[in-house]
Amino acid sequence: MINKTDLEAFGYFDMFQNSPDYDKDPIRFYSQFVEDKIFTKGRDRLIENTLGLVGEAGEVSEKIKKLFRDKNKFSDDEVLKELGDVLFYTVALSNI
Repeated sequence: MINKTDLEAFGYFDMFQNSPDYDKDPIRFYSQFVEDKIFTKGRDRLIENTLGLVGEAGEVSEKIKKLFRDKNKFSDDEVLKELGDVLFYTVALSNI
């Protein structure tokens, strides 16, 4: 289960600090934030969010692959951004 510590590690609460509802229940607050960004419904939502999750997880794995294959460096911020996107789609799917 995703908890507050997980979300804090991704820096997602930083953008919500000034919201009056943030301190009441940050996980529910983030869940609602995700819901407010979702426009599709039903089967379309399931497909869109599943493909989004797989795509973002693929971007994380691409960075790791290039590290080994090409010795390319990437910043922690780049990986955290992609992991934040993975988290977004994970929450979107869990809200279905």
